[in-house]
Amino acid sequence: MSIRYQRGSVRREPRSGGDVWVWRYRVKGIMKQETFPATKFKVEKELWKHLEPALNRLNDGMAEPVPIAVTLGAVMKKYEEEYLPELSKASRQTDTSMFNATIRPRWEDVSINSIRAMDVEAWIKILKLAPLTKKRVKRLMKSLFDKAMFWEMMPVGVNPMTLVKVRGGTRRQKQITLLTFDQVISLFKALRFPWNEVALVTASLGLRIEESLALKWGDWDFDQKTVHITRAFSRGEIKDVKSEASNRVLPVADGLLQVLLARRGDPDAWLFPSPVTPRPYTPSVALAKVLKPAAEKLGLPKIGWHTFRHSFKSWISGSSATLIEQKDLMGHSSIEIGLMYGGTPVEQMRPFNEAIGAKLRVKPLPASND
Repeated sequence: MSIRYQRGSVRREPRSGGDVWVWRYRVKGIMKQETFPATKFKVEKELWKHLEPALNRLNDGMAEPVPIAVTLGAVMKKYEEEYLPELSKASRQTDTSMFNATIRPRWEDVSINSIRAMDVEAWIKILKLAPLTKKRVKRLMKSLFDKAMFWEMMPVGVNPMTLVKVRGGTRRQKQITLLTFDQVISLFKALRFPWNEVALVTASLGLRIEESLALKWGDWDFDQKTVHITRAFSRGEIKDVKSEASNRVLPVADGLLQVLLARRGDPDAWLFPSPVTPRPYTPSVALAKVLKPAAEKLGLPKIGWHTFRHSFKSWISGSSATLIEQKDLMGHSSIEIGLMYGGTPVEQMRPFNEAIGAKLRVKPLPASND
């Protein structure tokens, strides 16, 4: 018995991200459909020409579905079901928000094989988002294409999203605030417990705030004068530290140890336990209601919890610590990441410019009569 040749049907439909061509066909009696951007195929005739290889495979026994045009929406759905649950709570929330607010409205119905780097770059350019957020959009688009190749939803090859450039994606949008040692001490005296100790631990060790709050008494070795950073507390979730490099043992100065020894607790207890939940304190509320008001009252610039980490990096940058030692102290995976942190305080830079100025010293020019 011969198999009837089929082409299916094509029609143009409006979508939120622009018009698309919808090709509908049957495989073993089951209706299938694929979508193609109308911007790529101006007239229906161009689409039929593009579909010729797929039509030949479709009518060659009609034994299998034709994976000619997997949409980015299908990749996102699989990503959400199979990959997203493996990520941290913060990453899950960020990716889901970016899918729903940004990527889905424009690309959900578009065939992944038809998405061009130049179109994605032009789209990202007009998004009303901060440059760093645009870079996150690009990174997530690249991750979708990587997963599509891994799941064999498209041919394995060079990820086209690597060609997309985001202007200003590495540019910091606001000036980094650095604190002096005296300013941190003044904050310690002004803050109430436990936030005074949270600030002291974070500044003394250059920790991320989520690392400070996830510390337990058992992480401290008071005899060896060290602390082991193994976990983080973010968005109500205890998780592993950010990277393998972030899992580190740090030396602890005597002064900090003496402050903590005064209230040393059980090894399994949190260093900063919440009185409401069995978990550590949450930093966001304290930032707005405790840390920022205290800094403003002291006449300090606007700061956040990460200010202590930036300040620590500036302090060790002005010391004799090598770049590798700075990387290990900060828990960075590479030296390059550390170059985006901190900055050298003006007074530490002054001797270098004074030395250059001494070499370039000239006599003042006579006043002009003009």
